[in-house]
Amino acid sequence: DGGMLLMNDEDLYIKAHKFADKNYNRFSTDPDSLRRIEFLAPNYRMSELQGAVALAQLAKLEKICDTQRKYGDKITEGITGLKGLYPHKVKEGNSSSYWFYMFRINAEEAGVDRNQFHKALVAEGIPANKGYIQTCVYEYDMFKNKEGYKGTNAPFDSKYYNREIEYKKGICPVAEDILNTAVSFKIYPFYTEQDISDIVEAINKVARFYNKKA
Repeated sequence: DGGMLLMNDEDLYIKAHKFADKNYNRFSTDPDSLRRIEFLAPNYRMSELQGAVALAQLAKLEKICDTQRKYGDKITEGITGLKGLYPHKVKEGNSSSYWFYMFRINAEEAGVDRNQFHKALVAEGIPANKGYIQTCVYEYDMFKNKEGYKGTNAPFDSKYYNREIEYKKGICPVAEDILNTAVSFKIYPFYTEQDISDIVEAINKVARFYNKKA
């Protein structure tokens, strides 16, 4: 993946620039300070090709974000009020460009669990996903087995932290609950108004079908 940072703080900009370039201070006129390493930093300098692509995309950025925002807000408007369904929440005073849209299902209220709702939505032609990722990251084998590097317990060995480190199901119950009750799908700027209407209609159709049974 690629990306960039935008900021209006010069000191933070210099720190970020150093972090992406082995902590080298490219802005200094003092040769001795060029490699005065203050903290550990990687080597994430972007290539010319990445820069060219980023510049081309920047010209489209505002339009892409406006389109995504319009589509996401329209979906929220279209599914708000459905029993047992909780739309993607954007707090007052904020806005979202909806890299993806996610809503949650309260099985007791909706009359259907997340898995069945997802299955029905896919049957309606909506390419939806269950949750976001399958499990919380700490449930990955690497963390459960404390084996960051093959054949060693580094960096999870107690000698690094002066205490035992343990990763197990249940340590982030809210995050786990979200993953187990959410349905998500991508929103693309090339979607049409009809595509968004189809998504809203499909969610309403599935929700109301199970609401009648509840």
